[in-house]
Amino acid sequence: MGLESDQNTFAEVDLASLTGKGGLGVYRILANLRLRMNVYTGLKPDELPVLVEVVAELEVQREGEDGRHYVGTLTSTSAPDALTASLYSGDRQLSLGIDLDLRRLDAVERLRAGGHLVFHATVRGRVRRAAATGQLEKISTTQTTLRVNAGTWLEVLARVGYRETLLIEVPIPDAEDVLATPIDRLKKARSAFDRGDWREAVAGCRNALETLETALGDKGILDPASKDRSKHERYRHLRRQLLPLCHSAKHDDEVTERFVWDREDALALLTSVSAVLQRYRTL
Repeated sequence: MGLESDQNTFAEVDLASLTGKGGLGVYRILANLRLRMNVYTGLKPDELPVLVEVVAELEVQREGEDGRHYVGTLTSTSAPDALTASLYSGDRQLSLGIDLDLRRLDAVERLRAGGHLVFHATVRGRVRRAAATGQLEKISTTQTTLRVNAGTWLEVLARVGYRETLLIEVPIPDAEDVLATPIDRLKKARSAFDRGDWREAVAGCRNALETLETALGDKGILDPASKDRSKHERYRHLRRQLLPLCHSAKHDDEVTERFVWDREDALALLTSVSAVLQRYRTL
């Protein structure tokens, strides 16, 4: 079933692809609709139906799991009145968009948990046609589904700039000078996080901290008594306190073999290590 005019089907609709576009404080998800236009015969050009309005309600679910989750309403980003029925067959493209804030985009990532997504769009269109008796309109709805694998979704996130932010707006620092290697290790930890490999993400945080220690050349330096530490020395102590937890993701001794790493563990340590690296840029 497709969008209908007062006479018959105006176009069959497919959700063809998703992409993204970065904005100021928003993350725009763009949905490309492919309309397979119906061929109209016996009508004058000025009597051909015109799609004058189209919106879509977007839902998402994790592949392999039951239950859809409402995302929001997609609205047109291009002029819908340009979509006029044709005397000839062919496909037309229509772009719809929705602006998500960080909280909603994070909710989708929590749902995905390193897996694949299935998006469902309920498309509602209003088609108008000029006739001898006046303007005739028909409002109809149709549904379409799109599977988005993990790799494609990560590309969408990269386009909107989401992967440069660790979910609570602690940015991954740009590589520069002495921090280049630690930041590279942190980016690898982030990639593991995106794949849903929580243990590897935590282990990657260990690599980032260890290479930072090497870069700063302060391995083996004893910390003064807590009350006598400078701010710099207290940051060094913070780094050292994070290491044992990260270390445990790389070992399977009689204690750590019982550890189960989840998304919240990886997120906590990624956020902490990212913040520490960011601070060392100006400390």
